[in-house]
Amino acid sequence: MKTESVFHEKVCPKMGSSNRRKYRAIFYSLVRQMVNVLSFLKNSLLKTKVFFLALALARKYRPRTFDDLIGQESVSLSLSHALKNNRLSHAYLFSGLRGSGKTSTARIFAKALLCEKGPTPKPCQECIQCQMANENRHIDIIEMDGGK
Repeated sequence: MKTESVFHEKVCPKMGSSNRRKYRAIFYSLVRQMVNVLSFLKNSLLKTKVFFLALALARKYRPRTFDDLIGQESVSLSLSHALKNNRLSHAYLFSGLRGSGKTSTARIFAKALLCEKGPTPKPCQECIQCQMANENRHIDIIEMDGGK
């Protein structure tokens, strides 16, 4: 629908011609201002899209193997032995304080289970499963944040 017909049908259906011209000028200036605001918002959102693609440092430098984990030697050793001896449980619950490495440990463990070389304590980092897990786009690895 063109702005002219919108103006005539919605804004001033029963006005005289002099008032109609006055209100038409106001209406068109408002439409131009709205178009300017919308184009500004569109351009600013396109510029800020790059900002959202940045990763947090903790996610960028997240450990990729059990050997890279710091401060979780007992957990990584237990999970490595379970993978090596094929003594896996049906469920694992990772709990602890914030920043203690629960998510990193769980992601490494999931990658070790999904690696094409089989459940192994040292994922190969080269197969498609490991690469997708490293890029946070593996369909079988889902992070569920229960705290938020």
